[in-house]
Amino acid sequence: MSTDAVILGAWSWLPFQGNILDLGCGTGVLSLMCAQRQENIRIHALDIAKSAIETCQDNVLQSPWAHRIDVIHQSVQDWQQQHIAQYDAIICNPPYFGHGLQAQKTDRATARHDDQLSQTALLSSLRQLLKPTAVASLILPTYEAQQLIAQASEHQLYCIAQLAIHTTAKKPCQRIAFCLSPTPAVMHTASLTIHDGAGYDANFIALTRDFYLKFDSEGDTERSSTGHS
Repeated sequence: MSTDAVILGAWSWLPFQGNILDLGCGTGVLSLMCAQRQENIRIHALDIAKSAIETCQDNVLQSPWAHRIDVIHQSVQDWQQQHIAQYDAIICNPPYFGHGLQAQKTDRATARHDDQLSQTALLSSLRQLLKPTAVASLILPTYEAQQLIAQASEHQLYCIAQLAIHTTAKKPCQRIAFCLSPTPAVMHTASLTIHDGAGYDANFIALTRDFYLKFDSEGDTERSSTGHS
């Protein structure tokens, strides 16, 4: 389970009830985290990669929340045609390698590169699928996040929250988690450091502790409470 997914799943803005879309669900970690956080939501876990869907289904069935998560093997482009403005929230850890060598395995390439879902296509899908006051929570490397946020207004989506993520206090921002909404609002900004000099930073532990079975005395994580892959 990647640190990106843990942070996004723990930080993402969720409604108290309603329908949630995990767009590009992969192994289902974000769906499971959302289900753990809120009891009164229904989650659609959507992915185009067959192997990801099979793993996601297995993880969901082994969880206490299988009755609230529907796993769907379909492209978002096809899915959005029947689900316009139906979601109270969307969560997405999108593909981000727009350049460079493709991963050798097709499913891995799909997950890591934006060839199958460009930034423009992603923003268009978010705009069509979100209810007017809903929120989409995403995470990307800093440069790609800034690009997507800059393009969002062309699709009538507005950034209402940003979390700048630093590996250590001395390193520049490596990732940005952010929220987009069809409704403009005053933007909330914050920062998060993952490691301090002694181990995991206290704020990182406070944010993510509900999703790990144990933190030891130095803040090191053992295994996750959500997902099995």
